Amino acid sequence: WSLAICMAAMEVGAVTLLLLQAAWFRVAEGDCTPRQLHLSLSLPADEALWVSWLTPDNCTSEVEVSAGDPGVVVGTFTAAEPAHRYTHTNAYYGAYTSDFVHQVEVTGLGPGQSYSYTAGGRLRGAEGALREASAVHSFTVPRAAGLREEMRVAVIGDLGQTGFSRETMEDVNRTLEDGQGAPEFLMLVGDLSYADGNDTRWDTWGNMMEPWLSHLPLVAFPGNHEIDFDSATAETFINYRERFRMPESRPAITKPGTIIESSTYDFNFTYEYGSSYFSFDVGQAHFLCLNAYVNADEDSRQYRWVEEDLAAVDRSATPWILAFVHGPFYNSNTEHQNEVATLSMKAALEPLLFRHGVAGVWAGHVHAYERTHPIYQDARNSSGPVYVTIGDAGNREGLYDTWLNDPAADWYAYRNGSHYGRGDLFLVNSTYLRWEWWPHGHGAAEDVAWVKNPYTAAASTDSSSSSSSSSSTGATAIVALIISSIVVATIVYLFIQRQRRQSDLAGNTSLLHKYARRSAQSTSPNQSSHSRLFASEDDLGIWDVDTGKTTELSHHSGISRPLSPAAPGHSRV
Repeated sequence: WSLAICMAAMEVGAVTLLLLQAAWFRVAEGDCTPRQLHLSLSLPADEALWVSWLTPDNCTSEVEVSAGDPGVVVGTFTAAEPAHRYTHTNAYYGAYTSDFVHQVEVTGLGPGQSYSYTAGGRLRGAEGALREASAVHSFTVPRAAGLREEMRVAVIGDLGQTGFSRETMEDVNRTLEDGQGAPEFLMLVGDLSYADGNDTRWDTWGNMMEPWLSHLPLVAFPGNHEIDFDSATAETFINYRERFRMPESRPAITKPGTIIESSTYDFNFTYEYGSSYFSFDVGQAHFLCLNAYVNADEDSRQYRWVEEDLAAVDRSATPWILAFVHGPFYNSNTEHQNEVATLSMKAALEPLLFRHGVAGVWAGHVHAYERTHPIYQDARNSSGPVYVTIGDAGNREGLYDTWLNDPAADWYAYRNGSHYGRGDLFLVNSTYLRWEWWPHGHGAAEDVAWVKNPYTAAASTDSSSSSSSSSSTGATAIVALIISSIVVATIVYLFIQRQRRQSDLAGNTSLLHKYARRSAQSTSPNQSSHSRLFASEDDLGIWDVDTGKTTELSHHSGISRPLSPAAPGHSRV
């Protein structure tokens, strides 16, 4: 028994040693477990998306995608560039160095199809290192561009990372199964984490968002809280542009910037293209995302890009154009008035958006909710866009519930600064969209608006005018032809009748002479012989001068019938 006990102890010791060795080697391999996992759209948005995450150590970047039930691997995708770290310095918080950022583009997906995936990798330079992967997640690719079906987009702004922020995201998550159709993606109109120089808050925000953004693709663009001015290098938007990839049409161009006056948001920053401003198509809409804190004057890169982008939209495929920007062009709240960045962008881009029939412009920045009537250049205009401010998702700065009371400003339709909330955008068909604002704690939408597409309305009017003009022209031609035919027929008829009457007159004159001779032969001495012949275009007869009576002579039948006394127009013979 003692020998058996010794042998058992040795086995336990050996197993323990192996476990300890495995644990030691595991630590030596490093940590490749994905953190802050999120999805975002790429181009084309109905076939490709980005999978992004961070790891503490330098690992490979791999995404394994499966389809079907049970899942069959349809592809393993790797990053085009190795994972990277970046450094940002804030004058107050000091220098921050990020974990390794991984960004893998998954392509060749089926529009509207659902997939499952894992993200992970192996420690670089370690022989035989095991792949560490995330849990299995799933996603659905946005529907095909040009598909004319009702679709839904979730819209929020100025999120932050408070309890209210989490409540907003839980509400968004519930829309995936509320029976109205899951959102194609989440549109976040700027001001994501509210890190404000404390860059570790980008990490806490990424961890907070992983449960939702690991399956619902994100579309985001910079707000003022993404500027992150680097006190050492004067670089801008560093955390945003290093962590997030959007549907990029061109590589980003950046260079150090200048803060002219922070209180009025007067900046001179360069962050062109890339994930700064971009566009994409999903379903029946073209989505245009702008950067309010980069120059948009008419001689700027951003303006020229927007001009080219809008001119290239195929309205037969995507009849809707919807724009998104952080700073609201129209704002009746007392906060964020008269800011240089927003005013200059509005002056340059509002005419361009109006000219191309943009239906709506969504913004954040103001921590409240507001919706306007269709408007253009500060006056209500049925052909103008509807402007929506939805900066109420839950950030730590709180809500703004003080409003201007300008009686001349009749352009706002609804405003509320007392609730955090979110929005739902339903593209119903090519002519109408439905917008809903859902405040926290309410079981129904507080504001619902139906927006008519100014482009299809104008096209319908043009078509109706053209059709009406064509119909009018056609009708006029037909009437003219009928009148001409009647005139010609009348002339021919009258000519024939005249010829016949002249012939009849000659015959009737002979008949009258015969009648007169016969009458003279049979007339008694007491009978008046003062009779006269008369003829007109319509009648032929005898007029008795003594009695004033007339008698028509019909050469067709030879029967006479009494006539009324000879009237003017009759030529008496």
